[in-house]
Amino acid sequence: MKHTFCADLSREQSDPLAGSAAHAELNLLISWPRAKWLRKLRHASDMNDTLKQTLDDIADSGLRINLIQQPGMDKHQHQVFLMPERRRFLIARHHLEDFLSALQAGNSLAEWEQPPLEKDLLLCCTLGTKDKCCAKYGYQTYKALAQTVADHQLPFEVWESSHLGGCRGSSQLTPAQQYAELAALTHLSTQLSTDQHQPQLTLLDDSGSEQERLIRWQWQRGNTQGQLSVRCQAITIMRIDTCADLEKGPTESTVWHITQVS
Repeated sequence: MKHTFCADLSREQSDPLAGSAAHAELNLLISWPRAKWLRKLRHASDMNDTLKQTLDDIADSGLRINLIQQPGMDKHQHQVFLMPERRRFLIARHHLEDFLSALQAGNSLAEWEQPPLEKDLLLCCTLGTKDKCCAKYGYQTYKALAQTVADHQLPFEVWESSHLGGCRGSSQLTPAQQYAELAALTHLSTQLSTDQHQPQLTLLDDSGSEQERLIRWQWQRGNTQGQLSVRCQAITIMRIDTCADLEKGPTESTVWHITQVS
């Protein structure tokens, strides 16, 4: 029996990946074996009810919580990250509720704190119980990302993740800014030599209307720097967001088309 996947339908109509990263300012990431993940992005089958409720309460307070995994990780020593603060913690499972209680109360977390992150995190959703595409294509993507990072010694840590709610972009940026960031990096890749790391972008300004944005960036690589302006226009497509929506059918979604990079 042939299955239909929402990713295939999106590809058929050239639905762009950019601009769909979940917009969350505060993130709590907890390492947990993927085999135990449940459909709810922050729950696992071997969590007790008290821990599940605590995680729900923390999520209600404004932190987005995801479960993450890497091959060979310790199943009973949890790596926990607070982002964008770039704080890393190592916590035995029987102390996890103590850590979360301290986090909720605003108390010291020094007991579990590790040296801060030096590398950026790359998260790739592989939670097939939420969306079939994440099982079929997500894991393939995770393996390709991990292999590329290892082969080229890139400054990233790559993790499998529970449902992220988006495909590509920086979660601290708006959808239009995510499109513009990718367009700026793509443009610079054709203008600068490729034997060095990619330039760093800093958002300078974002102006315009709901239908058209002009987004300006400062870029820097080593001692070289400059500015770029990216103009983008909103267009509407009919999209099936996840495989769970296949029976319901497509709904209107706004995507952004890059009209000028200068």
